[in-house]
Amino acid sequence: MKKWYKLTYVNRRDWILEHFDYLNLSSLEGMLVLLIDYLNANHCDIDYQLLSKKLNLKEEEVDALVSTLVAKNYLAIQVMNQGVQFCLDGLFDTEVNKEKSALNSDLFQVFQREFGRPLSNNEMVKLTDFISNYQSAFILEALKYALMYQKVNMAYIEKILINWKKDGMTLQQLQEGPIRESK
Repeated sequence: MKKWYKLTYVNRRDWILEHFDYLNLSSLEGMLVLLIDYLNANHCDIDYQLLSKKLNLKEEEVDALVSTLVAKNYLAIQVMNQGVQFCLDGLFDTEVNKEKSALNSDLFQVFQREFGRPLSNNEMVKLTDFISNYQSAFILEALKYALMYQKVNMAYIEKILINWKKDGMTLQQLQEGPIRESK
């Protein structure tokens, strides 16, 4: 069965505007969401240059807005064989995963704080992939481990997670004992 917001007679932009206060969007976040929804509805290819031009913002500003929307679980960036797809389904599923959204938002904030900067588009996609495949506690432990060895990058964190999964590590084991460095 189709989700209610994917039905042809639903005006998604009207819904966004009607629920703007509930969604807790800033005016710039709201404009970006409306623009992405419009571009998706018209089957336009979306990239940072286009968003930057349409919103009259620097690409870095667009990147920060996108980071915030991804952290709120309103926007998902998916790499497809045709390119990058900006998916706003999370915006309409807000009631379903509020707790998960808050947890993931916290995870994005922790990563940005520890990296000392906003996450890049690729890093957000990678972190979203981590969230889909690993428990948040494992991701945080991997981040701590990377910080401990001063190798704070997504490739290293991914390698840690893969090795722990392959070795069948449990969260309790990770929190109790010394961990050997991955090669």
